[in-house]
Amino acid sequence: MIDFAFVIVTVCLVGYLMVSISINLIFELKKQTERREKDKRHSCFICGQTEDQILKGIPGALSWKTHIQKDHNVFSYINYILYI
Repeated sequence: MIDFAFVIVTVCLVGYLMVSISINLIFELKKQTERREKDKRHSCFICGQTEDQILKGIPGALSWKTHIQKDHNVFSYINYILYI
């Protein structure tokens, strides 16, 4: 009877451990994905500067949108590479 109780407790503990590890892994992957998405939205792909750095560091900078659409438009760089 004690052997059976030991097996049940051990199986429950191992199951709990596996569930805890998988939940922790999912949480970490979600944090990494959110961090990547934030970097994608708030940093320039070409120069690597953040939105705040662009607006504070460039005198006369109109806006973040202008920087992304005109100064460092990804499609302009792709067209340039294809042209070469």
